[in-house]
Amino acid sequence: MTSDRNPLRGVLKWDVRPATSDDLGYIIEQWSRESYVAYKDARLGVFKVDLKAYIQRRLEAHDVAMVACDIDIPEKLFGFLVFSRSAYVRFVFVARQYRRCRIATDMLAKSGLSLPIHTSARLTPHAQSIKLTHQDQIIYRPFAEES
Repeated sequence: MTSDRNPLRGVLKWDVRPATSDDLGYIIEQWSRESYVAYKDARLGVFKVDLKAYIQRRLEAHDVAMVACDIDIPEKLFGFLVFSRSAYVRFVFVARQYRRCRIATDMLAKSGLSLPIHTSARLTPHAQSIKLTHQDQIIYRPFAEES
């Protein structure tokens, strides 16, 4: 049985800031690794190219990307959040070793999004476990209209 808390919780210090162009490679790589599990029928190379184009289109369409980074080393990223201005969460990611430190909760709080969180993205196995933990705070709406 796994612990409900990460031993780094309370020790790890991070900041949440807007993503920069330097962070885009990290966002694309981690997003594609995590979500490829839900799209196993796609070829990984094609999937990454399409995902990169999708993320770039979303950011050009005024989506917001935020990252959680080490407070002393801003280039060391722990995770990211991408959401639309219409309050749809596209993706939340926290690196495995930093999960259960409340980083995702902090990013969502600092995003200004209000509960419940709406998402149209496919839920990865990790996201489904988050949904079970937070019950009605995350609403999966795959066909909802969004801007």
